[in-house]
Amino acid sequence: MNRLTFDSLPVCAAADTEDKHWFFEGFVEQGQLVVVDAPCGVGMTWFLMNMISAATSGASCFEKFRSAGSCKAIYLNSGMELSEVQGRFNKVVASEHFPKVKIVCANEIYKQQNKIFFDLSNREYRDIIHDGFEKDQEYKLLVIDSFDSFFPQYRSKSNIINNWFLELKQLGVTVVVANNSKAKIGGDLVDLELILEEVARGDQFALKVSYSKARNLPKDQCKPFLVSMGEGGDGLLRMAYEEYSQGITERVAYLISEGVTQTEVGKMLGINQSTVSRRVEKARNAGLLEKKGQYLMLTSDGKNRIKGKVEDLLPD
Repeated sequence: MNRLTFDSLPVCAAADTEDKHWFFEGFVEQGQLVVVDAPCGVGMTWFLMNMISAATSGASCFEKFRSAGSCKAIYLNSGMELSEVQGRFNKVVASEHFPKVKIVCANEIYKQQNKIFFDLSNREYRDIIHDGFEKDQEYKLLVIDSFDSFFPQYRSKSNIINNWFLELKQLGVTVVVANNSKAKIGGDLVDLELILEEVARGDQFALKVSYSKARNLPKDQCKPFLVSMGEGGDGLLRMAYEEYSQGITERVAYLISEGVTQTEVGKMLGINQSTVSRRVEKARNAGLLEKKGQYLMLTSDGKNRIKGKVEDLLPD
């Protein structure tokens, strides 16, 4: 028998990226903890519901990140009435997939349980959710909207709650937590952190998605992107992926059409004047701008694609 030595002990080999178990390929892996940071009122709930829609249907997330397959999801909401939550889901989830979404509405629990708030800082309530994942292994996604409301005692019980997140991850559950208070969650447990910012209002509702942290994604895949909401071919509301550079072009086009000089546009958007000039040319080639006399104006197509006011299109 060969003598055991330190050199004969096995060592870790580099992980093969092909062995990753993706939830949404190139975006979120199965069993990750994802934190979505956003101020109130920018559309975070729509963002989360579109993720759920993709997960339950097996469709691509934001029409960009391919799903690994369909699963069941649990959605926790703290501030809306159950009827309003269901109404929104009816707009984004096809009827055949709606039964795959279990809604835990804090307001409804509050009414049914004699004013006992659904507080996940309490192990009793965490066990209710945990048992659901263990009993029905088709549940693979937990979306918590929002963090502060469901974990009001996080500061004093952070270790216990973080251990619960770890237990869920070990079960292969992907956890998405909406955070609008900038609370520090989980430390090393957080695999992916996204920041949402509104860039336009009106018919062309859009959000800028930036990567604050991405544990297992190469840096070149972590560029900001836009998701814009509109009606899909099935009549449901869908968030569609857009290159962020296109968003900059549209904002430049809008401001130029309003008579803002290229120098002023550069200062407003935080880009240099040569970049502004290139974006103006790109907008003209894309049919967003046309020259009328001495001025550049939005074309009919440009007006349809760019909605909002100048103040909505300032740096984000």
